[in-house]
Amino acid sequence: MKTEVPIPLRKHGKYTIQKWDDYLDRVATRMEQNAPDNQYRNEFISHMRNYEKEHGKELSEAYNCYKNAISCGFIEKWYELIDEKELNCMLTRCKVMVITANPIEKAVLHSRVTSNGQNKKIIRIICGTNAYFIFKWGAYWVAHIHQPQTGSYKDLGMNTTVNEALKHFKPNVILSLGVAFGIDFESQNIGDVIVSKKLFPYSENKRDEEFIKPDRSQDKSIDSWLDVRFVNANGFLDGVTYGGVLSGGSVMSSFDEKDKVCNAYTKNDFVVGGEMEGSALFQVSNNCDIPCAVIKGICDWGIAKNDIFPCDPIREETFKDSLQAVAMINVVEKCFPLLNDKTIFSTSKTKSIDEEKKKNKRLFACNLLTNIIVLFFGLGVLSVHRYSIESVLYVGILLIVISIIGFVSLWLAVVKTETCIFKRKIT
Repeated sequence: MKTEVPIPLRKHGKYTIQKWDDYLDRVATRMEQNAPDNQYRNEFISHMRNYEKEHGKELSEAYNCYKNAISCGFIEKWYELIDEKELNCMLTRCKVMVITANPIEKAVLHSRVTSNGQNKKIIRIICGTNAYFIFKWGAYWVAHIHQPQTGSYKDLGMNTTVNEALKHFKPNVILSLGVAFGIDFESQNIGDVIVSKKLFPYSENKRDEEFIKPDRSQDKSIDSWLDVRFVNANGFLDGVTYGGVLSGGSVMSSFDEKDKVCNAYTKNDFVVGGEMEGSALFQVSNNCDIPCAVIKGICDWGIAKNDIFPCDPIREETFKDSLQAVAMINVVEKCFPLLNDKTIFSTSKTKSIDEEKKKNKRLFACNLLTNIIVLFFGLGVLSVHRYSIESVLYVGILLIVISIIGFVSLWLAVVKTETCIFKRKIT
Protein backbone atom coordinates (compact mmCIF):
# COMPACT_ATOMS: atom_id res chain seq x y z
CA MET A 1 0.00 0.00 0.00
CA LYS A 2 1.33 3.42 -0.99
CA THR A 3 2.42 5.57 1.96
CA GLU A 4 0.82 8.99 2.18
CA VAL A 5 3.23 11.92 2.10
CA PRO A 6 1.93 14.90 4.14
CA ILE A 7 1.69 18.04 2.04
CA PRO A 8 2.98 21.35 3.44
CA LEU A 9 0.49 23.81 4.90
CA ARG A 10 -0.45 26.53 2.45
CA LYS A 11 -0.31 30.21 3.23
CA HIS A 12 -3.88 31.37 2.72
CA GLY A 13 -4.97 34.83 1.70
CA LYS A 14 -8.38 36.46 2.16
CA TYR A 15 -11.12 34.47 0.41
CA THR A 16 -12.35 36.29 -2.68
CA ILE A 17 -15.04 35.91 -5.31
CA GLN A 18 -12.35 34.89 -7.81
CA LYS A 19 -11.21 32.04 -5.55
CA TRP A 20 -14.84 30.93 -5.23
CA ASP A 21 -15.11 30.95 -9.03
CA ASP A 22 -11.92 28.87 -9.32
CA TYR A 23 -13.36 26.40 -6.81
CA LEU A 24 -16.54 26.07 -8.91
CA ASP A 25 -14.39 25.18 -11.93
CA ARG A 26 -12.71 22.38 -9.98
CA VAL A 27 -16.10 21.15 -8.74
CA ALA A 28 -17.41 21.03 -12.32
CA THR A 29 -14.36 19.01 -13.39
CA ARG A 30 -14.85 16.48 -10.59
CA MET A 31 -18.53 16.10 -11.45
CA GLU A 32 -17.76 15.59 -15.14
CA GLN A 33 -15.46 12.70 -14.21
CA ASN A 34 -18.50 11.09 -12.52
CA ALA A 35 -16.27 9.32 -10.00
CA PRO A 36 -14.79 10.14 -6.58
CA ASP A 37 -11.59 12.19 -6.82
CA ASN A 38 -9.31 10.08 -4.61
CA GLN A 39 -6.40 12.44 -5.09
CA TYR A 40 -8.49 15.34 -3.78
CA ARG A 41 -9.66 13.24 -0.83
CA ASN A 42 -6.15 12.09 0.10
CA GLU A 43 -4.79 15.60 -0.25
CA PHE A 44 -7.48 16.90 2.08
CA ILE A 45 -6.87 14.23 4.75
CA SER A 46 -3.12 14.84 4.59
CA HIS A 47 -3.71 18.55 4.93
CA MET A 48 -5.83 18.13 8.07
CA ARG A 49 -3.35 15.74 9.69
CA ASN A 50 -0.58 18.19 8.95
CA TYR A 51 -2.70 20.99 10.40
CA GLU A 52 -3.03 19.10 13.68
CA LYS A 53 0.76 18.71 13.91
CA GLU A 54 1.56 22.32 13.04
CA HIS A 55 -1.12 23.91 15.26
CA GLY A 56 -1.01 21.59 18.25
CA LYS A 57 -0.46 24.38 20.78
CA GLU A 58 -3.32 26.52 19.46
CA LEU A 59 -5.66 23.53 19.36
CA SER A 60 -4.71 22.48 22.89
CA GLU A 61 -5.30 25.98 24.31
CA ALA A 62 -8.68 26.24 22.60
CA TYR A 63 -9.70 22.79 23.82
CA ASN A 64 -8.72 23.70 27.40
CA CYS A 65 -10.73 26.92 27.12
CA TYR A 66 -13.79 24.85 26.24
CA LYS A 67 -13.22 22.22 28.94
CA ASN A 68 -12.60 24.85 31.63
CA ALA A 69 -15.84 26.65 30.79
CA ILE A 70 -17.93 23.51 31.35
CA SER A 71 -16.24 22.61 34.64
CA CYS A 72 -18.04 22.82 37.98
CA GLY A 73 -15.53 25.39 39.19
CA PHE A 74 -16.31 27.77 36.31
CA ILE A 75 -20.06 27.40 36.76
CA GLU A 76 -19.88 28.00 40.51
CA LYS A 77 -17.66 31.06 40.05
CA TRP A 78 -19.38 32.80 37.17
CA TYR A 79 -23.08 31.86 37.12
CA GLU A 80 -25.70 33.65 39.19
CA LEU A 81 -28.90 31.62 39.17
CA ILE A 82 -32.09 33.70 39.22
CA ASP A 83 -35.73 32.63 39.30
CA GLU A 84 -37.77 32.92 36.09
CA LYS A 85 -40.12 35.52 37.63
CA GLU A 86 -37.27 38.03 37.23
CA LEU A 87 -36.80 37.26 33.52
CA ASN A 88 -38.81 40.08 31.93
CA CYS A 89 -37.29 42.65 34.26
CA MET A 90 -33.75 41.52 33.41
CA LEU A 91 -34.40 41.39 29.66
CA THR A 92 -35.59 45.01 29.45
CA ARG A 93 -31.97 46.20 29.44
CA CYS A 94 -30.88 43.82 26.65
CA LYS A 95 -30.60 45.31 23.17
CA VAL A 96 -28.79 42.35 21.57
CA MET A 97 -29.91 38.72 21.36
CA VAL A 98 -27.17 36.15 20.76
CA ILE A 99 -27.95 32.54 19.82
CA THR A 100 -25.62 29.52 20.01
CA ALA A 101 -26.42 25.97 18.99
CA ASN A 102 -23.88 23.56 20.50
CA PRO A 103 -22.15 23.23 23.89
CA ILE A 104 -18.72 24.28 22.60
CA GLU A 105 -20.09 27.53 21.18
CA LYS A 106 -21.83 28.31 24.46
CA ALA A 107 -18.84 27.43 26.66
CA VAL A 108 -16.30 29.42 24.65
CA LEU A 109 -18.58 32.47 24.51
CA HIS A 110 -18.97 32.49 28.30
CA SER A 111 -15.27 31.92 28.81
CA ARG A 112 -14.32 34.91 26.67
CA VAL A 113 -16.89 37.38 28.01
CA THR A 114 -15.90 36.60 31.61
CA SER A 115 -12.23 37.15 30.82
CA ASN A 116 -12.70 40.76 29.69
CA GLY A 117 -13.28 42.07 33.23
CA GLN A 118 -16.74 43.53 32.53
CA ASN A 119 -18.82 40.89 34.26
CA LYS A 120 -18.92 39.94 37.91
CA LYS A 121 -21.38 37.20 37.05
CA ILE A 122 -23.35 35.73 34.15
CA ILE A 123 -27.02 35.78 35.12
CA ARG A 124 -28.74 32.51 34.24
CA ILE A 125 -32.53 32.22 34.10
CA ILE A 126 -34.38 29.12 32.89
CA CYS A 127 -37.89 29.81 31.61
CA GLY A 128 -40.03 27.48 29.52
CA THR A 129 -37.86 25.67 26.97
CA ASN A 130 -35.10 28.31 26.97
CA ALA A 131 -32.10 29.06 29.16
CA TYR A 132 -31.20 32.77 29.17
CA PHE A 133 -27.71 34.05 30.01
CA ILE A 134 -27.51 37.79 30.57
CA PHE A 135 -24.21 39.67 30.66
CA LYS A 136 -22.41 42.84 29.55
CA TRP A 137 -20.49 42.60 26.29
CA GLY A 138 -18.74 45.77 25.21
CA ALA A 139 -21.25 48.62 25.21
CA TYR A 140 -24.34 46.39 25.43
CA TRP A 141 -26.27 44.13 27.72
CA VAL A 142 -26.72 40.88 25.84
CA ALA A 143 -29.30 38.13 26.22
CA HIS A 144 -27.63 34.89 25.16
CA ILE A 145 -30.02 32.02 24.44
CA HIS A 146 -28.56 28.57 23.89
CA GLN A 147 -30.84 26.40 21.77
CA PRO A 148 -31.16 22.83 23.10
CA GLN A 149 -30.82 21.25 19.63
CA THR A 150 -28.76 22.20 16.58
CA GLY A 151 -30.55 22.99 13.33
CA SER A 152 -33.34 25.27 12.18
CA TYR A 153 -36.63 23.41 12.52
CA LYS A 154 -36.13 20.65 15.07
CA ASP A 155 -38.45 20.58 18.08
CA LEU A 156 -36.01 22.67 20.12
CA GLY A 157 -34.04 24.20 17.25
CA MET A 158 -33.57 27.79 16.13
CA ASN A 159 -37.18 28.42 15.12
CA THR A 160 -38.62 27.35 18.50
CA THR A 161 -35.86 29.03 20.51
CA VAL A 162 -36.14 32.47 18.93
CA ASN A 163 -39.94 32.55 18.85
CA GLU A 164 -40.05 31.59 22.54
CA ALA A 165 -37.54 34.33 23.43
CA LEU A 166 -39.45 36.99 21.49
CA LYS A 167 -42.45 36.44 23.77
CA HIS A 168 -40.44 38.08 26.54
CA PHE A 169 -38.54 40.90 24.82
CA LYS A 170 -37.78 42.52 21.46
CA PRO A 171 -34.06 43.15 20.89
CA ASN A 172 -32.65 45.58 18.34
CA VAL A 173 -30.69 42.82 16.60
CA ILE A 174 -30.30 39.01 16.67
CA LEU A 175 -26.90 37.41 16.05
CA SER A 176 -26.33 33.68 15.52
CA LEU A 177 -22.76 32.96 16.62
CA GLY A 178 -21.01 29.64 16.20
CA VAL A 179 -19.17 27.30 13.86
CA ALA A 180 -19.55 26.59 10.16
CA PHE A 181 -18.00 24.55 7.37
CA GLY A 182 -15.75 26.29 4.88
CA ILE A 183 -15.91 25.97 1.11
CA ASP A 184 -12.32 25.50 -0.02
CA PHE A 185 -9.51 24.29 2.24
CA GLU A 186 -7.01 25.46 -0.40
CA SER A 187 -8.07 29.11 -0.02
CA GLN A 188 -9.56 29.40 3.49
CA ASN A 189 -8.26 28.73 6.99
CA ILE A 190 -9.60 26.99 10.07
CA GLY A 191 -10.90 29.82 12.24
CA ASP A 192 -11.72 32.21 9.38
CA VAL A 193 -14.86 34.17 10.28
CA ILE A 194 -17.72 34.36 7.78
CA VAL A 195 -20.65 36.80 7.92
CA SER A 196 -23.94 36.29 6.07
CA LYS A 197 -24.56 39.02 3.52
CA LYS A 198 -26.89 36.53 1.85
CA LEU A 199 -28.26 33.20 3.02
CA PHE A 200 -29.11 30.22 0.81
CA PRO A 201 -31.36 27.51 2.38
CA TYR A 202 -30.05 24.68 0.23
CA SER A 203 -32.21 22.01 1.89
CA GLU A 204 -35.18 23.57 0.06
CA ASN A 205 -33.55 23.06 -3.36
CA LYS A 206 -34.99 20.77 -6.00
CA ARG A 207 -32.83 17.81 -7.02
CA ASP A 208 -32.52 14.73 -9.14
CA GLU A 209 -29.86 12.01 -9.02
CA GLU A 210 -27.16 14.13 -10.64
CA PHE A 211 -27.96 17.82 -10.20
CA ILE A 212 -29.46 20.26 -7.73
CA LYS A 213 -31.52 23.25 -8.83
CA PRO A 214 -31.68 26.07 -6.25
CA ASP A 215 -35.07 27.38 -5.22
CA ARG A 216 -34.11 31.04 -5.52
CA SER A 217 -37.39 32.17 -3.96
CA GLN A 218 -35.96 30.95 -0.62
CA ASP A 219 -32.79 33.10 -0.81
CA LYS A 220 -32.46 35.67 1.97
CA SER A 221 -30.49 38.94 2.14
CA ILE A 222 -29.28 40.80 5.18
CA ASP A 223 -31.45 43.75 6.20
CA SER A 224 -30.04 47.02 4.79
CA TRP A 225 -30.29 48.54 8.31
CA LEU A 226 -27.82 45.94 9.59
CA ASP A 227 -25.69 45.94 6.45
CA VAL A 228 -24.91 49.64 6.93
CA ARG A 229 -23.89 49.00 10.54
CA PHE A 230 -21.61 46.08 9.67
CA VAL A 231 -19.85 48.07 6.96
CA ASN A 232 -19.33 51.07 9.25
CA ALA A 233 -18.43 49.26 12.49
CA ASN A 234 -14.77 50.10 13.01
CA GLY A 235 -12.66 46.97 12.52
CA PHE A 236 -15.50 44.44 12.36
CA LEU A 237 -15.20 43.37 8.72
CA ASP A 238 -11.40 43.52 8.69
CA GLY A 239 -10.21 39.99 8.00
CA VAL A 240 -13.68 38.40 7.82
CA THR A 241 -15.42 37.20 4.66
CA TYR A 242 -18.77 38.86 3.99
CA GLY A 243 -20.75 36.82 1.48
CA GLY A 244 -23.29 34.08 0.85
CA VAL A 245 -23.79 31.37 3.47
CA LEU A 246 -25.41 27.99 2.80
CA SER A 247 -27.91 26.81 5.42
CA GLY A 248 -29.08 23.21 5.59
CA GLY A 249 -31.09 20.96 7.84
CA SER A 250 -28.40 18.38 8.55
CA VAL A 251 -24.64 18.03 8.97
CA MET A 252 -22.68 18.27 5.72
CA SER A 253 -19.94 15.61 5.58
CA SER A 254 -19.84 14.28 2.01
CA PHE A 255 -17.53 15.08 -0.92
CA ASP A 256 -20.20 14.28 -3.51
CA GLU A 257 -23.06 16.08 -1.74
CA LYS A 258 -21.01 19.21 -1.14
CA ASP A 259 -19.91 19.32 -4.79
CA LYS A 260 -23.52 18.98 -5.97
CA VAL A 261 -24.73 21.75 -3.65
CA CYS A 262 -21.93 24.17 -4.54
CA ASN A 263 -22.30 23.44 -8.27
CA ALA A 264 -25.91 24.64 -8.04
CA TYR A 265 -24.79 28.21 -7.30
CA THR A 266 -22.98 30.79 -9.45
CA LYS A 267 -19.94 33.03 -9.23
CA ASN A 268 -22.09 36.01 -8.23
CA ASP A 269 -23.55 34.08 -5.28
CA PHE A 270 -20.05 34.09 -3.69
CA VAL A 271 -20.69 31.27 -1.23
CA VAL A 272 -18.20 31.45 1.66
CA GLY A 273 -19.39 28.67 3.98
CA GLY A 274 -22.33 26.77 5.38
CA GLU A 275 -24.18 26.04 8.62
CA MET A 276 -27.50 24.74 10.00
CA GLU A 277 -29.39 27.47 11.88
CA GLY A 278 -29.57 30.54 9.64
CA SER A 279 -32.59 29.54 7.57
CA ALA A 280 -35.02 29.65 10.51
CA LEU A 281 -33.38 32.75 12.00
CA PHE A 282 -33.80 34.77 8.79
CA GLN A 283 -37.42 33.63 8.48
CA VAL A 284 -38.30 34.67 12.03
CA SER A 285 -36.36 37.90 11.61
CA ASN A 286 -38.32 38.79 8.50
CA ASN A 287 -41.65 38.03 10.20
CA CYS A 288 -40.94 40.19 13.28
CA ASP A 289 -38.90 42.87 11.45
CA ILE A 290 -35.81 42.48 13.65
CA PRO A 291 -32.50 42.51 11.69
CA CYS A 292 -30.35 39.38 12.07
CA ALA A 293 -27.08 37.88 10.87
CA VAL A 294 -25.08 34.67 11.00
CA ILE A 295 -21.49 35.19 12.21
CA LYS A 296 -19.54 31.93 12.34
CA GLY A 297 -16.03 30.52 12.27
CA ILE A 298 -14.83 27.77 9.95
CA CYS A 299 -14.16 24.56 11.90
CA ASP A 300 -14.17 22.02 9.04
CA TRP A 301 -14.91 21.74 5.32
CA GLY A 302 -18.14 19.74 5.24
CA ILE A 303 -16.25 16.65 4.06
CA ALA A 304 -14.70 13.58 5.74
CA LYS A 305 -15.41 14.86 9.26
CA ASN A 306 -14.79 11.42 10.79
CA ASP A 307 -12.02 10.24 8.47
CA ILE A 308 -8.96 12.16 9.64
CA PHE A 309 -7.98 9.68 12.38
CA PRO A 310 -10.37 6.74 11.82
CA CYS A 311 -8.24 4.32 13.84
CA ASP A 312 -8.20 6.57 16.91
CA PRO A 313 -11.76 7.65 17.84
CA ILE A 314 -10.67 9.61 20.94
CA ARG A 315 -8.11 11.61 18.96
CA GLU A 316 -10.68 12.18 16.21
CA GLU A 317 -13.26 13.54 18.65
CA THR A 318 -10.75 15.72 20.49
CA PHE A 319 -9.51 17.12 17.19
CA LYS A 320 -13.04 18.04 16.08
CA ASP A 321 -13.83 19.69 19.44
CA SER A 322 -10.57 21.63 19.31
CA LEU A 323 -11.30 22.90 15.80
CA GLN A 324 -14.72 24.11 16.91
CA ALA A 325 -13.22 25.85 19.94
CA VAL A 326 -10.64 27.63 17.76
CA ALA A 327 -13.37 28.78 15.38
CA MET A 328 -15.62 30.06 18.16
CA ILE A 329 -12.79 31.94 19.88
CA ASN A 330 -12.16 33.81 16.63
CA VAL A 331 -15.87 34.61 16.26
CA VAL A 332 -16.08 36.10 19.75
CA GLU A 333 -12.91 38.14 19.26
CA LYS A 334 -14.18 39.49 15.92
CA CYS A 335 -17.44 40.59 17.55
CA PHE A 336 -15.75 42.80 20.14
CA PRO A 337 -15.30 45.78 17.73
CA LEU A 338 -18.96 45.47 16.76
CA LEU A 339 -20.27 45.41 20.31
CA ASN A 340 -17.85 48.03 21.61
CA ASP A 341 -19.49 50.64 19.36
CA LYS A 342 -22.18 52.13 21.59
CA THR A 343 -24.13 53.66 18.68
CA ILE A 344 -24.45 50.62 16.38
CA PHE A 345 -27.36 48.89 18.14
CA SER A 346 -28.44 51.62 20.57
CA THR A 347 -31.75 52.15 18.74
CA SER A 348 -33.97 49.71 16.91
CA LYS A 349 -34.77 49.68 13.22
CA THR A 350 -38.43 50.45 13.95
CA LYS A 351 -37.93 53.17 16.58
CA SER A 352 -38.42 56.05 14.15
CA ILE A 353 -41.58 54.41 12.79
CA ASP A 354 -42.94 53.95 16.30
CA GLU A 355 -42.18 57.58 17.10
CA GLU A 356 -44.05 58.72 13.98
CA LYS A 357 -47.06 56.65 15.01
CA LYS A 358 -47.02 58.17 18.51
CA LYS A 359 -46.74 61.64 17.00
CA ASN A 360 -49.80 61.01 14.84
CA LYS A 361 -51.77 59.76 17.82
CA ARG A 362 -50.95 62.97 19.69
CA LEU A 363 -51.88 65.01 16.61
CA PHE A 364 -55.20 63.19 16.35
CA ALA A 365 -55.96 63.82 20.03
CA CYS A 366 -55.11 67.55 19.68
CA ASN A 367 -57.32 67.91 16.59
CA LEU A 368 -60.18 66.14 18.30
CA LEU A 369 -59.85 68.34 21.39
CA THR A 370 -59.68 71.49 19.23
CA ASN A 371 -62.86 70.55 17.38
CA ILE A 372 -64.68 69.88 20.66
CA ILE A 373 -63.61 73.27 22.04
CA VAL A 374 -64.68 75.07 18.82
CA LEU A 375 -68.01 73.22 18.93
CA PHE A 376 -68.77 74.39 22.46
CA PHE A 377 -67.59 77.89 21.56
CA GLY A 378 -69.98 77.91 18.61
CA LEU A 379 -72.87 76.73 20.77
CA GLY A 380 -72.06 79.52 23.21
CA VAL A 381 -72.14 82.13 20.42
CA LEU A 382 -75.41 80.78 19.15
CA SER A 383 -77.02 80.93 22.58
CA VAL A 384 -75.88 84.56 23.03
CA HIS A 385 -77.40 85.53 19.68
CA ARG A 386 -80.49 83.45 20.35
CA TYR A 387 -79.86 81.18 17.43
CA SER A 388 -80.43 83.79 14.71
CA ILE A 389 -80.05 82.66 11.11
CA GLU A 390 -76.95 84.84 10.61
CA SER A 391 -75.20 83.47 13.71
CA VAL A 392 -76.04 79.87 12.84
CA LEU A 393 -74.66 80.34 9.32
CA TYR A 394 -71.50 82.08 10.57
CA VAL A 395 -70.73 79.51 13.26
CA GLY A 396 -71.54 76.59 10.96
CA ILE A 397 -69.15 77.76 8.25
CA LEU A 398 -66.43 78.38 10.86
CA LEU A 399 -66.82 74.89 12.31
CA ILE A 400 -66.74 73.25 8.89
CA VAL A 401 -63.61 75.12 7.79
CA ILE A 402 -61.73 74.35 11.04
CA SER A 403 -62.75 70.68 10.93
CA ILE A 404 -61.70 70.30 7.30
CA ILE A 405 -58.32 71.89 7.95
CA GLY A 406 -57.73 69.71 11.01
CA PHE A 407 -58.73 66.41 9.48
CA VAL A 408 -56.96 67.08 6.17
CA SER A 409 -53.69 67.83 7.98
CA LEU A 410 -54.12 64.69 10.09
CA TRP A 411 -54.91 62.56 7.05
CA LEU A 412 -51.86 63.81 5.17
CA ALA A 413 -49.62 63.06 8.15
CA VAL A 414 -51.00 59.54 8.57
CA VAL A 415 -50.84 58.70 4.85
CA LYS A 416 -47.26 59.98 4.65
CA THR A 417 -46.17 57.86 7.61
CA GLU A 418 -47.92 54.68 6.47
CA THR A 419 -46.49 55.07 2.95
CA CYS A 420 -43.03 55.41 4.46
CA ILE A 421 -43.55 52.28 6.60
CA PHE A 422 -44.82 50.33 3.59
CA LYS A 423 -41.82 51.31 1.49
CA ARG A 424 -39.45 50.27 4.27
CA LYS A 425 -41.08 46.87 4.61
CA ILE A 426 -41.09 46.05 0.89
CA THR A 427 -37.41 46.98 0.56
